[in-house]
Amino acid sequence: MKMAAKKLEGILLRRVRKADAIFSLFDEGDKILLALSGGADSLVMFRLLTDSSVPWCGKVEFFPVFIHSGFPVDDIIQEKLATFVASRGYELVVKSDNIYEVLQKSHTMSTCFTCSRMRRKLLVQTARHLSANKIALAHHKDDVVETFLLNILFNREISAIVPKQELFRGLFYIIRPMVLCDEKQIKRYAQDFALPVVEEKCPYADQSRRKIIKDALSLLSRVDRNVKNNIFTSLFKVKLGYLYTEYPRKRIV
Repeated sequence: MKMAAKKLEGILLRRVRKADAIFSLFDEGDKILLALSGGADSLVMFRLLTDSSVPWCGKVEFFPVFIHSGFPVDDIIQEKLATFVASRGYELVVKSDNIYEVLQKSHTMSTCFTCSRMRRKLLVQTARHLSANKIALAHHKDDVVETFLLNILFNREISAIVPKQELFRGLFYIIRPMVLCDEKQIKRYAQDFALPVVEEKCPYADQSRRKIIKDALSLLSRVDRNVKNNIFTSLFKVKLGYLYTEYPRKRIV
């Protein structure tokens, strides 16, 4: 193993541990559903969270879960995931739904939202079946920034995905342990450790609003390479006195 790869692993592990320290993601006795998609993000999350060096090792229980959505390559992903999680001593839980069929019938620019909502519903149902109290999603820092801009530009609100989200008055929590990790480092880690990644699963990826935002951020980063970090950091420095929350909501435009 190259030293650069081990160094990168150390960086990502520190960021995951830091996320836990800041946002209190893991508690002793937790039963956590790990949502695996076959992409680099979720595979890296699974590998890092089940590393023997993490402070929650042996104190929480993990359930790796794959949602078979009917996409053309889902069978391949399921096979690769089952082998991968088994190599680390886990058994893959598979749940199926007709998400791809639904998207084909009602394809709009909100495809990502529809897909995410259907997956989230099935994940919650699966968590209930497994008696899990938390669902871990592999959203990273870039996802947070992109969602923040999506909500401003297309949903007319200032909000982003959060590291720990309560559902049903605390019956479940969604946690995002990778929230402080950069997408580029995650992808490089997946390559360095030869994880069985299946990329470009979604046939609608190039037509989504998220792709538009991702391309815009890439362009802005050529002007200032700190643009993404600046946006992410701004979420911790909100000046409410310079927003309009105290005024009645009216249709301005």
